[in-house]
Amino acid sequence: MTNAPTPSRSTGSRLNLALIIVFVGLLWLPLFDSAFHLDRAPAVNENREAAPKPIFTGWSKTKEFFQEIERYYDDHFGFRKRLVRWHSGWKEKLFHEAAVREVIIGRDGWLYTATNEMIENYTRIKRFSVEDLDAWQKLFETRRDWLAQRGIQYLVVFAPDKQTIYPEHLPDWLKRGAVPSKLDQIIARLNERSTVSVLDLRPTLLDAKQREPVFLMTDTHWNQRGIFATYQTLITKLSAQIPGLTPLPATFFTWQNSPHPGDLAVMLGQESSFPEKNRLSITPQEPLQIDETSLPSAKRVAMTTTRNPKASGKAIVYHDSFGHGWIPLIGYHFGEVIYIAKRPIDPALIEREKPLVVIDQIVERILNVKDPRAIMTDDGFNKP
Repeated sequence: MTNAPTPSRSTGSRLNLALIIVFVGLLWLPLFDSAFHLDRAPAVNENREAAPKPIFTGWSKTKEFFQEIERYYDDHFGFRKRLVRWHSGWKEKLFHEAAVREVIIGRDGWLYTATNEMIENYTRIKRFSVEDLDAWQKLFETRRDWLAQRGIQYLVVFAPDKQTIYPEHLPDWLKRGAVPSKLDQIIARLNERSTVSVLDLRPTLLDAKQREPVFLMTDTHWNQRGIFATYQTLITKLSAQIPGLTPLPATFFTWQNSPHPGDLAVMLGQESSFPEKNRLSITPQEPLQIDETSLPSAKRVAMTTTRNPKASGKAIVYHDSFGHGWIPLIGYHFGEVIYIAKRPIDPALIEREKPLVVIDQIVERILNVKDPRAIMTDDGFNKP
């Protein structure tokens, strides 16, 4: 007589079978996603290009081909986007840490960038030597003198980092050093030993901060209030060199809230966990003509031009991502403004365009990682 399986053994067998089915299903899920694109999670901005699909170019390149296949798979395996977002969210919720080392999670929903030696500068571990300060001073004076020989004004504008204006939201472990920062050092040097015209935007932003937020919580940049406050200060400063300039009032624009997430939240893949509350957009009463193109360059340097038939004269603005926010605001004070997202000065372009002024905007963290000697070489003033 055959013994019937006991209920416990039968239940255990069914459970084992279910586990096997689930395990096999999980193994096949990435393949299903690759074939049918089941993962609907938004791609996480990892601040780099994903590995492209490899192309076999011959048996002599077999080793390199398989290495490229591995890199491609690492960036494109099934459900990667969802898994990366889960990892980022769990790490933030469980350990209050960013899964992306370029991002620092602060207090009250604020995020900060850790790139460009931000920590070393904020803690004052790294500072300028006398030789460094000499080189920066020489760079700005060389630019000023070259422009002055052609009757062109020159203004250096320093935009502060977010942690300089909002240190109170940084995590407790990040302490500001007691000695002056690199920005403090360079502004003191230029004010004491040079006649280069300099605009330090820290006082403007610290003052405006008392009335309204001037930086984005989940982004590295200032918000539209910060952009507008610094624009007004910039035009007031320029009026000392170019009489007759008066900044526009805030009432010239229509202001609206904008829910667009910040770049740091997108980099973390945690837009829902870190909503942006400080973003605004503005619409002018009288729009300007705006043309976008790029300069001939290996890096395709972006160039934006605004034209204003109600004004005269021309300005050139060399800027980074912070100065991009001034487009098209400065354009309301000149017949034409050329905004160039490039650090080195282009002498040929300046001689061709003949502007009244060149505005040289630099964000604080660039001072941490750029060599002024290399920048001066790239400027090419002495090139044939």
